[in-house]
Amino acid sequence: MNVEKRPLTWVWWTSGEGLTRTATKILMRILGVAQASMMSFVLVTAIIGFVMMVAGYLGGVVRRKAFFEDRIQVIGAIGFGVLAYFVTVVSLVVFQLDGDVGVNTFISTLAIIPGGIFGSMFFGDRLFLRQWGAIALAIIAGYVVIGRPSLQEAMQLPAWIWLSFAAMFGMAFNQVISQRIKEIDPMVKNFWSGGTQMVLSLLTICIAGSVSVFTNISEPTLFWTISISIGFINVALLAFNILSYKLGANIPLKNLVTNGVHLSTAMILGIFMFDEGANWEKFAGVVLYLAAFAAWDNETWKFLRLKFRVRHS
Repeated sequence: MNVEKRPLTWVWWTSGEGLTRTATKILMRILGVAQASMMSFVLVTAIIGFVMMVAGYLGGVVRRKAFFEDRIQVIGAIGFGVLAYFVTVVSLVVFQLDGDVGVNTFISTLAIIPGGIFGSMFFGDRLFLRQWGAIALAIIAGYVVIGRPSLQEAMQLPAWIWLSFAAMFGMAFNQVISQRIKEIDPMVKNFWSGGTQMVLSLLTICIAGSVSVFTNISEPTLFWTISISIGFINVALLAFNILSYKLGANIPLKNLVTNGVHLSTAMILGIFMFDEGANWEKFAGVVLYLAAFAAWDNETWKFLRLKFRVRHS
């Protein structure tokens, strides 16, 4: 494939990455509503982890990657898997509590903000005044998306909103881990993090004495189909990410496209598939978030400033 003749080919793969993220949210929403047992959510996490572990192992073997080459990377990948286990289970509980796909997606994308703050704390990354402004704008965006509640109303927000924020902070900590082990091969990371999710899930089921969950599942065909599908979608997401960069994507514009596609499609599908409320706050929040992201991310900010200067020079 000639990348020079098709400079925007990466956009399709980047959009595909955003759509796979949305597909995961939609499937988790369906699964969260269909299942009534907490242990069934833990089993979902085990299945997702198993698929990721097997795919990571096979991909690593094909690419001749060492799985025990760096102890710090292995420990980091395991830590990533621990948090992914928490985020997956909590996210399913959010939808069991009838959480809004659009709002939950929006809250999860806010992970870049605490992730960046944690990065400044642990890695000495400098935060500029512009980025503090981006944090303020992101907070405003979140406030708008959840319906601009008063202080009293905020104290009475549904539990699923607070759980969404809990999952978001788990994702933010995983950003820190990803930064620390950024040199790890993606397939090796999949193997260790997926395996960790699977082991933790199975241990939870055994300790809770809920082994019967394997046979006492509501709508088993739907359960197994969606659980396995989410695992493969996570693997596909990694492939889309890699192909985007191979075909010429630059980090800032790619992140804008991915987040824009993910946010907008999640909100639109939530409205049409689950009759979630359609209001101006949701879409205003998306616009404000993308503006905050552009101001927050240094590479995106430089890219947009350069493009703006070129157009007006």
